[in-house]
Amino acid sequence: MAMDSLLTLGEQLTRWRTAQALSRSRLAHRVGVASSTVARVESGAISPSAQLWLNLVDSLD
Repeated sequence: MAMDSLLTLGEQLTRWRTAQALSRSRLAHRVGVASSTVARVESGAISPSAQLWLNLVDSLD
């Protein structure tokens, strides 16, 4: 099993975001949410809705 498969959704989002050299603020702007929302998703403080998760992932393309 690859190590990436053991990451939480938030940890994976952080990896994807930083791999693209995006700040939380820039990702949040693309998605239309507060940067604190992105931070809370990445830290696992909140679980994003399916729609928010899709919006986050789509904005990283």
